[in-house]
Parts: sequence; structure tokens; C-alpha cells
Amino acid sequence: MFPLSLILAAAALTASAMTAMAARRDRRHARPFVLGSVALGLLGLAIAVHAYGQATMFYFMIDEQCPGRGAGEFVAFRERFLPVSGALECTGRTIQLVPAWVNPTLMPLLAAAVLAGLAAGFARRRGLRVGV
Repeated sequence: MFPLSLILAAAALTASAMTAMAARRDRRHARPFVLGSVALGLLGLAIAVHAYGQATMFYFMIDEQCPGRGAGEFVAFRERFLPVSGALECTGRTIQLVPAWVNPTLMPLLAAAVLAGLAAGFARRRGLRVGV
């Protein structure tokens, strides 16, 4: 999943740069291009942050992590895709393997990407209707 996420992030960031260059060439329709570029850039960053969060949960011999961290014996491992979560349940305590900054960074990035994408769609539709 991690290599695929990096490829998707790179593709989104590349598409963002290409869209920004297209906006420079076609000044009449620049607003939808710029908003689309922002949406793709934010999506690329969100994918990269998500991939980092997923990668932090990867450990060999997960059942040996609890004793190694002084949390007792291994009970279970629970993983969630959104919000990114990797909880290592031990007899002594539960350990969250994903860094605390990942979800507070990921959710606003995704929300901003969706809003920018919607704004680009509305700007494009408005431009086509007005004939700009």
C-alpha cells in the first residue's frame, strides 16, 4: 500500500503542476485551472501524509512489540484506514502506533482538497455558461 500511495501522491502533485502550467497558457480560463491545481496539490499532500501514517504501523513480529515497550503481553492489533489508526492492545495499556499529528493534518487537507475541487467545478461551469 505504501509504494502505491507514494505513486498516487507523486501523480497528484505532478498533475497539480501541469494544471498550473495550463492556467498560465490559457488566461481566460485560469480560475478553474488554478483551483483544480490547488485541489490536486492538496490531495497529493493528503495522500503522502496518509501513507506516512500507514507506514508507521509496519512492524515485524507485532506480538513482540508489547513486551519490548514495557506494556505487558500482546492482546490484539486494531487498524483503521480513516482516521489512520494502529492500536496495539497490550495487557498493561494500549499503544497508538500512528503519530499524533497525522490525523489533525490529514483531515483538513482532505476537506480543503474536496472544497477546492468543488470550487473548480463550479468555476468551470460558470465560465462555460457565461462564455468567458
